[in-house]
Amino acid sequence: MKINLVKNEVVITKKENAAMSNPKSDEFAELMSLRSQFPNLKVVVRETKSRDCYKGLTEKFMAQYIEKNGDEEVKEEFNSLMGKDSILADKVSYGELKMWFLSKFPEIEEFYTKRNDVLKTAKATMDTRRKNRAAA
Repeated sequence: MKINLVKNEVVITKKENAAMSNPKSDEFAELMSLRSQFPNLKVVVRETKSRDCYKGLTEKFMAQYIEKNGDEEVKEEFNSLMGKDSILADKVSYGELKMWFLSKFPEIEEFYTKRNDVLKTAKATMDTRRKNRAAA
């Protein structure tokens, strides 16, 4: 829970919101205490940021994909980034490796983008159905 006095709001997570909905919880008591001190305080549930989902894009997958589809230069770059070409070189972070990999193989990024779009559409459809069932 974070209090922003400039915006006159308290920002909470979804988990905190669920806990605060129970009048017997410590979180509810804390919220009521804040409300008594700041009666005009608005409660805002923080939205989670949508992250790009690259589930399955592991270092092992990248190595296998490069072995099948990469030229010698790409294979050497990959080994260098993995710290395999020298005892002096450290392995780069997963985020750096993923960024490099996706820049070399844009078809993989396109695949994940399309998959994520399909899943977002499916989720929206399911959410709509649930709302319609609840309203009926």
